[in-house]
Amino acid sequence: MSRPLGKTQQAVLEALKRAGGWSELSGWHWGGAGATERVLDTLVRRGLVERRELTSPSGWKYPRYVPIK
Repeated sequence: MSRPLGKTQQAVLEALKRAGGWSELSGWHWGGAGATERVLDTLVRRGLVERRELTSPSGWKYPRYVPIK
Protein backbone atom coordinates (compact mmCIF):
# COMPACT_ATOMS: atom_id res chain seq x y z
CA MET A 1 0.00 0.00 0.00
CA SER A 2 1.39 3.39 -0.97
CA ARG A 3 1.81 6.26 1.45
CA PRO A 4 -0.81 9.02 1.42
CA LEU A 5 0.03 12.24 -0.40
CA GLY A 6 1.67 15.01 1.57
CA LYS A 7 -0.03 18.38 1.98
CA THR A 8 2.07 20.02 -0.73
CA GLN A 9 1.59 17.12 -3.14
CA GLN A 10 -2.18 17.23 -2.59
CA ALA A 11 -2.33 21.01 -3.07
CA VAL A 12 -0.25 20.91 -6.27
CA LEU A 13 -2.34 18.03 -7.65
CA GLU A 14 -5.57 19.95 -6.96
CA ALA A 15 -4.13 23.09 -8.62
CA LEU A 16 -3.00 21.00 -11.61
CA LYS A 17 -6.49 19.52 -11.99
CA ARG A 18 -8.10 22.98 -11.84
CA ALA A 19 -5.66 24.38 -14.41
CA GLY A 20 -5.74 21.30 -16.64
CA GLY A 21 -1.94 21.16 -16.85
CA TRP A 22 1.33 22.88 -16.00
CA SER A 23 4.49 24.05 -17.72
CA GLU A 24 6.92 26.83 -16.83
CA LEU A 25 4.82 29.10 -19.03
CA SER A 26 1.54 28.35 -17.24
CA GLY A 27 1.62 31.41 -15.03
CA TRP A 28 1.43 29.61 -11.69
CA HIS A 29 3.94 27.73 -9.57
CA TRP A 30 4.35 26.37 -6.08
CA GLY A 31 7.44 27.98 -4.56
CA GLY A 32 9.16 28.47 -7.91
CA ALA A 33 9.19 26.57 -11.19
CA GLY A 34 11.90 24.13 -10.05
CA ALA A 35 10.07 23.30 -6.83
CA THR A 36 6.81 22.81 -8.73
CA GLU A 37 8.52 20.46 -11.18
CA ARG A 38 10.03 18.40 -8.34
CA VAL A 39 6.62 17.97 -6.68
CA LEU A 40 5.00 17.10 -10.02
CA ASP A 41 7.72 14.51 -10.68
CA THR A 42 6.79 12.78 -7.40
CA LEU A 43 3.19 12.67 -8.64
CA VAL A 44 4.36 11.21 -11.96
CA ARG A 45 6.12 8.40 -10.06
CA ARG A 46 2.88 7.72 -8.18
CA GLY A 47 0.95 7.45 -11.46
CA LEU A 48 -1.25 10.49 -10.84
CA VAL A 49 0.29 12.84 -13.39
CA GLU A 50 1.72 12.42 -16.88
CA ARG A 51 4.81 14.28 -18.09
CA ARG A 52 4.99 15.14 -21.78
CA GLU A 53 7.91 16.69 -23.63
CA LEU A 54 6.85 19.56 -25.86
CA THR A 55 8.86 21.57 -28.36
CA SER A 56 8.28 25.25 -28.99
CA PRO A 57 8.30 26.63 -32.55
CA SER A 58 11.86 27.85 -31.90
CA GLY A 59 12.98 24.34 -30.94
CA TRP A 60 13.10 24.83 -27.16
CA LYS A 61 12.04 21.64 -25.34
CA TYR A 62 10.07 21.83 -22.12
CA PRO A 63 7.94 19.51 -19.99
CA ARG A 64 4.18 19.76 -19.65
CA TYR A 65 2.43 17.97 -16.84
CA VAL A 66 -1.20 16.89 -17.06
CA PRO A 67 -3.35 15.07 -14.51
CA ILE A 68 -4.30 11.51 -15.30
CA LYS A 69 -8.07 11.28 -15.29
